[in-house]
Amino acid sequence: MKFASFSQFVFLFFIFASSCFSNIKEDFLIIANGPYEHEVIKSLMPNRTIIVLDGAANHLKEILPDYILGDLDSISSASEEKYKRLDVKFVKLEDQNYTDLEKAILFARDLGAKTIAIASAFGGPRSDHSVANLSILKKYYSQECELTLHTTTEIFRFLKDEKFCFTAQPGKQCGFFGWPMAIVSTSGLVWDVNEWEAKIGNNMSCSNMIKNENVEIIVKGDLLLIYPNK
Repeated sequence: MKFASFSQFVFLFFIFASSCFSNIKEDFLIIANGPYEHEVIKSLMPNRTIIVLDGAANHLKEILPDYILGDLDSISSASEEKYKRLDVKFVKLEDQNYTDLEKAILFARDLGAKTIAIASAFGGPRSDHSVANLSILKKYYSQECELTLHTTTEIFRFLKDEKFCFTAQPGKQCGFFGWPMAIVSTSGLVWDVNEWEAKIGNNMSCSNMIKNENVEIIVKGDLLLIYPNK
């Protein structure tokens, strides 16, 4: 019997993987198992590969995900049967050293994600989950893969040693916080700052406001930015 060489095996596996994942887009949406925000999710869905954490699959409305991921202990039997009939891919990852959201981020990166938007991951009765998810923005920060967390009104984004520009409606509120510390300069806000120290437990910009449609923020250090999603 003739066996394929290792190089042949790698080539065949590459061909197989390419056929399996050829429809995967570089922009991803992760739907977490927090407060279900249908309108936010719908606005983020177009042209994205959709990963749903297993517990969130029980609450989906008019959404067909590409993947359902997690330790799969939270999804109901009815939901599991439904999505298996619809040929949704299930990814079981049981490592308890990582949250399901972390597993989903790493999985998306392995599939070549360039941007990852996270929805239904903030608010609700579990404040520890909300704080942990904000920390995840920093833990998995990468200039090669944009990572943002979205609510019905806001976007959370971690910035590090960079200039970031965004557009927003004048009069909307925003804020930024040292995570743990950054030197910040801004333009386009009602209360702009110049080489200002933002530090956790000390200086913070809370209830700032958009003055101009185009806003620029320059960061030296680590900063958590919260800005309007419209």
